[in-house]
Amino acid sequence: MKTNIADLEKKVEEAELKAKDAVDKKEKAVNEAIRKEKDAHEAETIRLQKEKKDAEENKYTASDFKDFNGYPLIASKYDGYANTFGQAFSEIFVKGNSMESIFELNFDKESGSSQISNGPASDFFGGQGRTPWVTFTTFVGNDQKDGVYKVFAKSNNGLDARAYENINFNNICVNKHSCASTILYEGGKEAYKKIFTVWYPTIGSDLASQNKSNYIIYRLTDIMLLKAEALTQLMSDNAETLSDQDRDYLEKAFDLVDAVNKRSLMQTELKNTLVLADYGSKTAITNLVYEERNRELMFEGKRFFDLVRRSQRDGNTDYLRSNVSNKSVDIKSTIESKMQKMDAIYWPYNLDEIKANPNLKQNSAFGSGENSSYEKN
Repeated sequence: MKTNIADLEKKVEEAELKAKDAVDKKEKAVNEAIRKEKDAHEAETIRLQKEKKDAEENKYTASDFKDFNGYPLIASKYDGYANTFGQAFSEIFVKGNSMESIFELNFDKESGSSQISNGPASDFFGGQGRTPWVTFTTFVGNDQKDGVYKVFAKSNNGLDARAYENINFNNICVNKHSCASTILYEGGKEAYKKIFTVWYPTIGSDLASQNKSNYIIYRLTDIMLLKAEALTQLMSDNAETLSDQDRDYLEKAFDLVDAVNKRSLMQTELKNTLVLADYGSKTAITNLVYEERNRELMFEGKRFFDLVRRSQRDGNTDYLRSNVSNKSVDIKSTIESKMQKMDAIYWPYNLDEIKANPNLKQNSAFGSGENSSYEKN
């Protein structure tokens, strides 16, 4: 049989092409594997660099939280300073977006930026050279410094930093939303005289545009205290004796409140000021939770809704009225009278809405919705 040279050459050529293709595919697979390994190494390097940076920026470790019953709260005492407090306030309300933040509205802090500032906070709560539209009552303002202790816990012995961080005595402003820095230089009831406050800058008469404070909707201590409240409501209503389960709920609720309270203390060496034995009933621990929420979340838009929730649960407005009436001695009786009806704790419909929709019925506590009708009710 005579071999066809041309056929052989063609087969050789095809074999060479197949071999080359196989080599190319192998080289491609090897290169792809090398690329993937390189990408993986680069991704791991980036992750480790970020982890290192985060670790450097986040100076807190688990041991830092032992004083707060293990909860990750920022200490009030400035690191490295013996009697200087206000670090938690600075991190949460001045710098903003702290590790305790859950949801907050951000306002620009860079000078000359075109981003929006927190003008409403400046209008409502004041600042340097700006009279606030609303301010704190003397019931709150004088409570700790005068040793009244109807708002701030007497057991804290005048060491609650929040009494001085929340408000400014000389400028009648709400510091939480108007000041760029507050440092308490020493503890004790005289601390309010030792405050160093830095206001947001004033440029001409354009004061509102200079307020750069963020507005916090939810933060960690709010949720901790809501959990504490939920735990108290899991307790039975037996006022005489507590079951083991009730005791467990009570102790867990107290643990949360105690952590929040202790963080606020102006003590170089933190010591417990709240005593579990003082809150041995469902009513006592529930009241403690509400009192702590008042102290911790003051001027954050939580208090009235807390009191409404309490009224709904109690079926009356007794607790709400006893707290709200403290705001003004002059109209104490008027407040107690107006708020006696359960309907009064709910908002009325806007009068224009009722006119537009005849099917809407006005909240009976507000009469028809007209001013004259409300005054009669």
